[in-house]
Amino acid sequence: MFDLDGVTQARNDGGRRVPVLENVTLHLPAGQYVAVNGPAGAGRSALVKILAGLERPASGSVKLGGEDLAAMTDKRLAQVRAREIGVVRDPPDLRDALTLTENAEVSLARLGVAAVSRRPWAVAALAAVGLVDRSDRTPARLSKGDRQRVALARALAPEPRLLVVEEPTEDVMTLLERLRRERALTLVVTTRHERIAARAERVLTLHGGRLREGALARVA
Repeated sequence: MFDLDGVTQARNDGGRRVPVLENVTLHLPAGQYVAVNGPAGAGRSALVKILAGLERPASGSVKLGGEDLAAMTDKRLAQVRAREIGVVRDPPDLRDALTLTENAEVSLARLGVAAVSRRPWAVAALAAVGLVDRSDRTPARLSKGDRQRVALARALAPEPRLLVVEEPTEDVMTLLERLRRERALTLVVTTRHERIAARAERVLTLHGGRLREGALARVA
């Protein structure tokens, strides 16, 4: 389903090129549940941006269903992101002036779904994450876990094939595991906590920009 081949990425630090991802290669079959573990600065956030189509790699290919995200036009990439990939960033990028329902509708608006049709989908997504009873509230005073749930509802509303979640809490992990089974999702979580990573079917470690099979203690 998802294949990264020779992916590299770098950031600019005062005019100096600093590698962030180094020759990352990954085959991710449809329906797999993967955790990417690694310390701060390992490149987890950069990997999420590549997987979610938020950034193009400096080199290498990123194929979803055979299509290379890195080679797509901006318009086609935006379509694929909106329809096929759900992402929950850390911290969740919610709009505190909007209600939970309106936040969940944002991903549907990007698809061009009419306002009158968005509401039932958004409400169903909030119900799936256990927040439908607070749908008319704003997220400003929610806990970290509940903010993640709102962002998860927004990510799930378009019914994506791939879900990428940064630093989920343990409660959210339990929810993700249920949703993944119910919806046959391909699930990628990134975390600095080995205990959370160990819950996944497959554990990868990102260290120094390089991705390896296995938990950190086994590959360090």
